[in-house]
Amino acid sequence: MTLAPTHTASAFSLATAPEILEVRSILQAAGLLEPQHRIAYLGLLEPPRGTAADDADRRFRVFVHDVSGAAPRDVIVSVTQQEVLSAVELDTAATGELPVLEEEFELVESLLATDSRWLKALADRGLDVTKVRVAPLSAGVFEYAGEKGRRILRGLAFVQDFPEDSAWAHPVDGWWPTWTW
Repeated sequence: MTLAPTHTASAFSLATAPEILEVRSILQAAGLLEPQHRIAYLGLLEPPRGTAADDADRRFRVFVHDVSGAAPRDVIVSVTQQEVLSAVELDTAATGELPVLEEEFELVESLLATDSRWLKALADRGLDVTKVRVAPLSAGVFEYAGEKGRRILRGLAFVQDFPEDSAWAHPVDGWWPTWTW
């Protein structure tokens, strides 16, 4: 006997590709996803426990980052109702910054490649800048002077000797670069 997979409808079913595309379409129609905007997070909001699959309002929470410097937004989109339910501008001095974007990894490395302090730190360790990967991390919200309300990334550096090498296996100690936007 061969068992075939079956689909069980549930209000807690994972998000589907068509739903994610629909969220994008709704955001664009509302003017909340223009060329300067990036989706830093998109996740399905769970309905209340006990909600039947047929009664579930498929709602998504989306963090929209504006690379032009405008305030980020915390947006709730209902795919069921085909509309934006809320769009709140975030005060990052209070809430912290949005997650790191994939494009910021390359940006951070290119900025560091021209920073004399970074180049000296690598030279002092006998490291080639072209072999150092930096993993930028969201810095959180601390009471450091000059950081409140600014996008701050702190990075961990790793040596990658060849393209297939695991950079995570070779950390660079003694340096914690910080970037501010």
